[in-house]
Amino acid sequence: LPVVSPGYDTSVCSGQSVTLDAGNNAGNTFLWNTGATTHKIDVNSTGKYLVAVTNSLGCVDSGKFRLMVHPLPVINFPKDTAVCAGQSVTLDAGNNGSTFLWNTGSTQQAISVIQQGQYWVNVKDKFGCKQSDSVQLHLNPLPRLSLNRQAGLCEGSKVQLNPEAESANYTYQWSDGSTGQVLNVSEPGIYWVIASNGLCLNIDTTQVVLLQNNLPVINDFKTLCPNATIQLNAYSTEATAYQWNTGDTVNSIQINKPGVYTVNVKGSYCNYNRNDTIWVRTGQLPAVHIVADDTLFCKGDHIRLLAIGNDVQGYRWQDGSFGPFYSADNPGYYTVQAFNECGIANDSVNLRLATNCIVSILLPTAFSPNGDGKNDVFRPVVKHQIYNYELRIFNRWGQLVFLSNNPEQGWDGTFHGVPCEIGGYAWWVRYSESQNGPPIFKKGILTLVR
Repeated sequence: LPVVSPGYDTSVCSGQSVTLDAGNNAGNTFLWNTGATTHKIDVNSTGKYLVAVTNSLGCVDSGKFRLMVHPLPVINFPKDTAVCAGQSVTLDAGNNGSTFLWNTGSTQQAISVIQQGQYWVNVKDKFGCKQSDSVQLHLNPLPRLSLNRQAGLCEGSKVQLNPEAESANYTYQWSDGSTGQVLNVSEPGIYWVIASNGLCLNIDTTQVVLLQNNLPVINDFKTLCPNATIQLNAYSTEATAYQWNTGDTVNSIQINKPGVYTVNVKGSYCNYNRNDTIWVRTGQLPAVHIVADDTLFCKGDHIRLLAIGNDVQGYRWQDGSFGPFYSADNPGYYTVQAFNECGIANDSVNLRLATNCIVSILLPTAFSPNGDGKNDVFRPVVKHQIYNYELRIFNRWGQLVFLSNNPEQGWDGTFHGVPCEIGGYAWWVRYSESQNGPPIFKKGILTLVR
C-alpha cells in the first residue's frame, strides 16, 4: 500500500493557512475531498480533509486531517471621536480573558483618556490570535470665561457681572434665568453663568458681597480739664480724607477750648462718608468735705461719715472701699478721695476717744410678748434725761414695724395689731444728752421669742 501522512490535526487563526502533504512517491496519484489531485494542498478553513492515494499497482490508501480556524479578536472601537476639553473617554477593547497592550503602556482591557491624540491596542486571545485597532481622539475647546471670583456691591446700588468671554458668538444662561452676556445685580449672593460655543459648555461662579460702610461713628462727649488739651481722633483704616470744622484735614486734632467739633470722613470705596460730632465741655477739679455724726467716740459707738463733693465721679476711703458713706467703729484719722477725670481732692477727719462717756440708755437683746406679764414689751432703759429721742425697729425684709419718739413707749411685738413672727429684728435709736447737743446713734439686733 502507498504510505499516506498528511500531518497532525491542528488549529490556526483566521487569515493563516496550513499546507497538507500526502507524500510524493513516484507513480502515485492523489485525490483530495477538496477535488485537488496534487500531493500538497494549502487549506485555511475549519474542516476535515481527506486524501486517497493510489500507487502504480492500483493499491489505495487514505489519510485524514482536521483543521480548526479561530476567528481573530474583534475590537469595536468607535470612529475617530471628539469630546469637550476636560472630559474623559473610556476606550474598551472588549474580548474578556485576552491580554492587552496599549500604546499608553496600560495592560487593562479598558482605559480612560483625556488627552488629544491617537490611541491603539494589541489584543491576543487565549488561542494566540492577535488583533489591533486604533482611534483618534479630538478635543473641542471650552468657552473661555473670566468672571471675577468676588464682586463688591455698594449699599443702594447695582454691580454688573461680565464673564468677559473671548467670543461674541457664545450663548449664556445665568442663575436667575436671564440669557444676556452681562447681569446687573442689587443683592449680595452667589451667581453663576453657563456659556455655550455650540459644541461645549463651561460654567463660572462669582460671589457678590455687600461693601458696608464701616467708617467709625464717634458722636462722643469729652471733658476738657483746666489748663489741659485733649486729642480728638477720627482715624479709620478705611478712610481716605478728613475735614474738621476747625479747617484741619488730618485724622486727629489737639484742642484746648470747649465747644462742638464736627468732622467729615470719606471712605476708600463706594463714595461712603460719615459726619460725626464731638461735644467738649469744661471740666473742673473735684472738691470734697467729710461730715460726721460726731467726732467723739464712746465704747460701742458707730459714727457715720458722709463725703459731700462737687464735680465728683466717685469716692474712695482709706481702706479702699468706695461710696459716699463710711461707718467708723474706732477712733482715728479717716480720709476720703474724691475723683473725676480732671483730678483728685482729699479730706480727712479725726475721731477721738471721749474721756467722760456716760451710757444714757440700754436696750435689751430679747423679749417675749406672750402675755405672761414678764418682758412683754421691748423698750430702752433710760438712766438719765435724754432729748430728741427716736426708736425704729425693722423686720428682716427691712420693713419698718415700729416707730416711737417716747422712751416710755415700747414695742409689743405686733404690726398693725397682728403678732409678728419669732426671729431677729434690727433696731436703731437716736437721742441727745442735752437740748441742743449732737445726736447719738446706736443700733443692734433683738430677738423676739414667745
